[in-house]
Amino acid sequence: MRPMATPLLVAAVFLSACATLQDTPRQAKAREEWKQCEGSVVGVRISRVEADGKTWFSYDSPSALAAAHACIAQVRAQKVAPK
Repeated sequence: MRPMATPLLVAAVFLSACATLQDTPRQAKAREEWKQCEGSVVGVRISRVEADGKTWFSYDSPSALAAAHACIAQVRAQKVAPK
């Protein structure tokens, strides 16, 4: 019975790791917002998006990062503005 425990444990760890590969709702929202800005902001790339939606960027200049933040703020404002 002991030899069977190891493969089951490995399978359980593998399956639980795969479950964490999906984005959380906040990650998905952050990525969606960035997709709307990505083409209009030059010199900024997403490095990572944490589970709570906090987004880390790599950027060529502070002004490029500021433009990215401004674009994301505009996207968010459009979503909450009444139509």
